[in-house]
Amino acid sequence: MSVMEDIEKARRRLGCTVAAVSKKAGIHPSTYIKGRDGGNSPTDDTIDSLVDALEAIEREQVSRAERLKQIGAPKRSAA
Repeated sequence: MSVMEDIEKARRRLGCTVAAVSKKAGIHPSTYIKGRDGGNSPTDDTIDSLVDALEAIEREQVSRAERLKQIGAPKRSAA
């Protein structure tokens, strides 16, 4: 599996769009798509930026989940 395939797998697992990951990584979405689809080989800097972005998104999601646990999930009323 290529690095970009691993990055794509992580992006999907986190439920993020290409646009969101690209923005967080500071790259244009077309750069991500070309790398993913084999249109070009991303530079090491681009790969590092994408990995950093995915790690940051994952930390944000974990932090959000922890905060929700602390305040308790909203209770749903019976219909």
